[in-house]
Amino acid sequence: MAASVYAFFGIQGSGKGTQAKLLAEEFLLKHISMGDMLREMAASGSLLGQNVKELIDAGNLVPNEIIVQVAEERLQKPDCIHGIVLDGFIRTDVQAVAIDAMLKSIGKPLTAAVLIDLPEAEIFSRLNDRLSCPVDGSVYNLKTAPPKQAGICDQCGANLLQRADDMDTEFIKTRIQHFYDSTGKAIEYFRSLNKLISVNGCQHIAAVYRELKSKLGL
Repeated sequence: MAASVYAFFGIQGSGKGTQAKLLAEEFLLKHISMGDMLREMAASGSLLGQNVKELIDAGNLVPNEIIVQVAEERLQKPDCIHGIVLDGFIRTDVQAVAIDAMLKSIGKPLTAAVLIDLPEAEIFSRLNDRLSCPVDGSVYNLKTAPPKQAGICDQCGANLLQRADDMDTEFIKTRIQHFYDSTGKAIEYFRSLNKLISVNGCQHIAAVYRELKSKLGL
């Protein structure tokens, strides 16, 4: 039986990363983000890794063909044997088509694409209330997921910060539009294959996760 492979989608502030990690932890799946994968490859010392490092260091976008090549190599490593959660991994419709085909070719076809759906008004509220840790990258929300101690990271004790762009209305609007213009096409690709499930992201974290598992049949 093939290992399960899930691809998570959601605009910043939707809680996509939180839900992806919860699923990975409960079902012992490997959680992989595009950024983590590229950084890991850049540090590997391989020829492909050197190419990726040069592109990143120069501030250039990594071409789709290299992303697919890196993904194919990464997703066949032993730590992916029990299944995979791709978190923000697919950004465009071109990547969606190519990575979908690649997953089939390595015997790990996509089980489902998951959209954590959030209305635009809620996105503004979530981002305005978001705090992040500059040390370990942990993310909190003053209303839905506050730190145990105000202003302090639960994990490492560092002082939490609020990103300036999370308070910039015009910048948030630009991010939302970019998401719909690029990633939105990838989402529609999986919808056309009847592989997309949509989960109401306006709920509390635990309620979102319950709905997510129910719709995945877990």
